[in-house]
Amino acid sequence: METSFPVFFSMLFLLVCSISALLGLFVIVKNPTKKLNRVFFAVCICLCIWSFGFSIAIIAPDASTCLFWRRFSAIGWGAIYCSLLQFVLVISEKDIKMKKWFYPIFYLPAAVCIYVFGFSSKMANIQYHFIKTNHGWANIAFTNGWDVFFYCYFVTYSLIGLAFLWQWKKQAKKPYIIKQARIIFTTFVSILVCGSFTDVINSQMMYIHIPQLGPILFILLLATISYCIRKYRLMNNNRVDEDELILNLSNRSKVYHISSLVLVACGMIYVICQYSISHNESLLSSLSTGGFLALLGIVISISYRCTTNNVNMEVIYSLVSMLVTPLFIVKLIGYTDTVIWAFPFITIIISLIFNRSILLKATILSMYLTQIYLWFAAPGLHITIQNDVFVGRITILTVGVIFALYVHKIYILRLSENADQVHVQKIASEISTNFVTVNSLNIVDKIHSLLETVGLFFEIEHVSLKISKEDYISSKLMQNLHWNSKGADQRVDLSLELGRYFGETSIIQIPDLRKIPSDAHLIRKTLEERNSFTLLSVPIFIQDEAIGRLTLESEKPEKCWTPSRMSLLEILSNVIANALVKANAEEKIHFMAYYDSLTKLPNRLLFNQRTEVAMKNVKQKNHRLAIVFLDLDLFKDVNDSIGHEAGDLLIQKVTEQLTDCVRPSDTVSRFGGDEFLIMLNDLSDPTEATTIAKKMLDLFHGSFMLHEQEVFITASIGLALFPEDGQNTETLIKNADTAMYAAKNKGKNQYTLFSNEMKEKQQFKMILTSSLFHAQERNEFMILYQPQVGAKSERIIGLEALLRWKHTEYGMISPNEFIPLAEQTGLINEIGEWVLRTACMQLKAWIDQGLPPVRMAVNLSVVQLRNPLLVQQVKQVLLETGLDPALLELEITESATVKDFEFIVRVLNQLKAIGVSLSIDDFGTKYSSLGRLKDLPVDRLKMDMQFVQDIDHSEKGAGIAKAIINLAKYLDMRMIAEGVENQTELEFLRKWDCDEIQGYYFYRPLDAEVVRKILQQSVSNS
Repeated sequence: METSFPVFFSMLFLLVCSISALLGLFVIVKNPTKKLNRVFFAVCICLCIWSFGFSIAIIAPDASTCLFWRRFSAIGWGAIYCSLLQFVLVISEKDIKMKKWFYPIFYLPAAVCIYVFGFSSKMANIQYHFIKTNHGWANIAFTNGWDVFFYCYFVTYSLIGLAFLWQWKKQAKKPYIIKQARIIFTTFVSILVCGSFTDVINSQMMYIHIPQLGPILFILLLATISYCIRKYRLMNNNRVDEDELILNLSNRSKVYHISSLVLVACGMIYVICQYSISHNESLLSSLSTGGFLALLGIVISISYRCTTNNVNMEVIYSLVSMLVTPLFIVKLIGYTDTVIWAFPFITIIISLIFNRSILLKATILSMYLTQIYLWFAAPGLHITIQNDVFVGRITILTVGVIFALYVHKIYILRLSENADQVHVQKIASEISTNFVTVNSLNIVDKIHSLLETVGLFFEIEHVSLKISKEDYISSKLMQNLHWNSKGADQRVDLSLELGRYFGETSIIQIPDLRKIPSDAHLIRKTLEERNSFTLLSVPIFIQDEAIGRLTLESEKPEKCWTPSRMSLLEILSNVIANALVKANAEEKIHFMAYYDSLTKLPNRLLFNQRTEVAMKNVKQKNHRLAIVFLDLDLFKDVNDSIGHEAGDLLIQKVTEQLTDCVRPSDTVSRFGGDEFLIMLNDLSDPTEATTIAKKMLDLFHGSFMLHEQEVFITASIGLALFPEDGQNTETLIKNADTAMYAAKNKGKNQYTLFSNEMKEKQQFKMILTSSLFHAQERNEFMILYQPQVGAKSERIIGLEALLRWKHTEYGMISPNEFIPLAEQTGLINEIGEWVLRTACMQLKAWIDQGLPPVRMAVNLSVVQLRNPLLVQQVKQVLLETGLDPALLELEITESATVKDFEFIVRVLNQLKAIGVSLSIDDFGTKYSSLGRLKDLPVDRLKMDMQFVQDIDHSEKGAGIAKAIINLAKYLDMRMIAEGVENQTELEFLRKWDCDEIQGYYFYRPLDAEVVRKILQQSVSNS
């Protein structure tokens, strides 16, 4: 019974040592970078040293041995109170205010205690007084200065720690922190109270003959912190995001740390059991064996910290295992021969969790060598091994080894599959993330990166992507993308042949070249030439249609394609498909934004951007740039006669020829309809622009075949130069447009350079156009009336209403200038109605005044004739004014009847039905057609003044005039000649029976008041 108490307390101290070491190791492994974990680890190590020293000292054979281990324990209990206080400071977040220079002062009391009670032999000898009790060696303290120093240090640091814990509990706001603080504070107080009695008061007074129980009491604090770790996740760190392996970096670290700690603990236990408890060995022998085991544990710990290579660490761990196995068996075979032979199974079980088999094989080798050694060395070891027992043990070990090797093989296989699956998921995630930003500009680079990643991951030589559908090929680079581990490799693509033989939508897997069917000789021959033994091809689907293939080739025979890797390829095929869809959509949007859909030429927006860039470049070189505005002449006739489809085809053919006509640095753009813009870049001389313009005109000398029909067409070109004719794109285009219209006005089928005169005319035209919109409201329009007289009677029989515009700034504006502008802007309908109404009102007013009724002629524009409201307007004006329709004559030009002839005839008939008369103005000057003339319901022909003025200048002119008069007679129409200015012309017209005369010979255009007086005078004369 006397012996049992010291051993009990020794085992109890050793248990505290093991628990504290394991808990400290557990915390530091969880998060070695966190300060709180590191400080708590220091507390655990202090308690481990303290309790280990006490476990040996209490059962020491003599006082000197007891003194050594008590001095050793002083390292632990001397530093633990500093460590505890720092732990409290860190957990309550008070250490952040401590300066670095304060730490030496903070740990100074601990260093003094360790030196006085531990390291200094002279001073330590007088601090301890041991007596042998029934419970083991106990120390009776005789109070001296150093004892007082320790008590002050112990009490001060403890009270400061309690104060901070109390403050931490009071200041905490979160409930779980308050609970932690309360539990730790209560436990700390209990330990200090109990420890003060057992280790201080009892050691002074020796009331109870028990050893100092400080280490055992401190285990309560560790239990409390363990509870907080489990319950409130104290000192817990976030989960490390590593590969999901069974023995990953974190688990591997734990195995090595635990193994190291177990070996150290085994060394301590061996000394206690063999020397102190069973007395099987001497102190030196047990210490040497225990020390060697502890040394092996230290070797594992140090090696792990110093070695970064896992293979090297596993080799060291295997060597340690090979040494531990024979050491335990040989040392303990004489005492526990019935069970110690099974010790290798412990290391076998441990070796099963490693990714490599080196540890398992080393353990098996060590086990068999140990058994062989025991067989031959048994007599020398004074042990008896029966043959049948030895054979049975070897058999059991062999069966265990076989099962271990099989289990480890399966484990490695599953581990490899798991790691491969993790790697597959990682690759898929990385590639998918990379393709989030894919667009039409970077898709080729991203697919190249994908092919390289696939090649490296699968460890194959060649990866290719073939897109067979043109809709998803943005450039020539997209047609056949490939990656080769050996660099550049131009290979014949097999995608079409594979799809043709195996099916467009099937996944094609060729594990061995020799297994290709004989009828697929082209595929086999091509692969043989490339030295490719295995092939895997996955189709790319977009909307259930195979548009390409992702193909992998390897030179290694019997290449294995695991299910996880097959699924990766399917995922990547979907990623590629989505990328192609996205890039294709972006390209379509980009094309719609910057290109013409019919010709595929840049539109005006892209043309402007390129021109702006080109202008900056030529400005630096002091060169020029030209904008060419090209318009097809009479293109509408092609659409009207052959059809719009033929017109589109003509535009495409013209586009091809224009593109071939210019240089690569130039830009051809479709401006709209039949208009093209061409930017001639970097011109050193203006003549270069005219040379290219001539080449463009030459393109139209030949014919264009449209649906087997030969078509001839011409073009008009205007040119504007930068910087002379404009400083920006819009100005240059506008000026080139002006020059183009000048070319049309000159007769078409030619080019014209823009000039300042054109610019002035254009500006004046813009001013007139703007003023025209306000002319009527400003009363700037006026009507003059030119009388028409009978050729023989010379009496006024009619009047022609002539519109005039008196501009407030520019004075009288010629009708030849503003009438075309009114027609272009559509104002002619409003102005024409005003002229019609004003003329009718004036004639009705004269009639009401008693003046003779005469015919009033009003001109109609071709735009007015196409106005569906014209007939209704005429009826409304006649109704409002009360004028007799027979007194109203509407004049039209020949050109008005050229287009939409049937529609114009229908409108004229409707007007004729109202009762008004109709006449053709300027007959013979434009598009005279006898076929059309006979179908028109007109009453008069009006000979243009150019034929009248040629009567006394040439016989041909007189002949034409006679022919026109005779034509009118034959068609039963009256003839009126305008522009008569002399007696000769009048006599000629009378001679040939012209009915009516209009011109300066009789009257100029007059205002209403003058006409009224003339009409009134004619009444008086009659």
